[in-house]
Amino acid sequence: MAFITRSNKLVLSGTRGTVISRPSISPLAWIFSMLPLVLVGLFSGLTLLVFGLVTRERLQFNAYQLELRSVQVSMDVSRPSPGQDDVDIAMAAFGIDVASHVNWPIYDASLADRGLTSGGTLDVRRTIFVGTPAFSSWAVLGSTLGHEIEVHGNQSFMAILALDGASRIGQAARSLSLSQRADASASGGEDEVFWGTLRAERTAYLYEVASAKRYGLRPNEVSSILQVMNAYYSEKPAAK
Repeated sequence: MAFITRSNKLVLSGTRGTVISRPSISPLAWIFSMLPLVLVGLFSGLTLLVFGLVTRERLQFNAYQLELRSVQVSMDVSRPSPGQDDVDIAMAAFGIDVASHVNWPIYDASLADRGLTSGGTLDVRRTIFVGTPAFSSWAVLGSTLGHEIEVHGNQSFMAILALDGASRIGQAARSLSLSQRADASASGGEDEVFWGTLRAERTAYLYEVASAKRYGLRPNEVSSILQVMNAYYSEKPAAK
């Protein structure tokens, strides 16, 4: 009988035929061969764990929001005084949820609107300003803080700008003639609210309406919020 070695196979050649036998694999070699499969399994498991934690956190936040909306806060003073002190009181009284990337709201006497959220597209940090118009009642002040902090503070400005850009491209594609462009410019087309901004603002205003009980908004205050939303951020363009 002759022993012939071919590659990693041991060939036994004899008169009764040929028997091919593979050499046994050492435990260390087996471990190394299984390492890629183990790493893929660990990565997949870690991915599922992170996804589960994120989903759990989102569900808990939604439940927290629903719970807050069911609680109505009553203030002893009928109307807040414009200033940082009453901003701080409203934050505590209404339990406004401030994310770690959102700065504490600042009263700005020069601000003509109820509130303003400032931040960069790549920088997730947000700065909140509160204007004097928000102090018409404690309910409006709390609703304004929620509008800016709990909604705008957690929105992606990059996504908003991307949707606005897509809307501009769509509008340009529909306005091919010079006369159409001239008409749009003459009628204030530059002030048109594009889809990203419109979606972000409508989400915030609808949040206020849904949270009316939480903040104690009166029917006329809810109606005013809806009128502002539909006047400036209507889903249907106004007829010209």
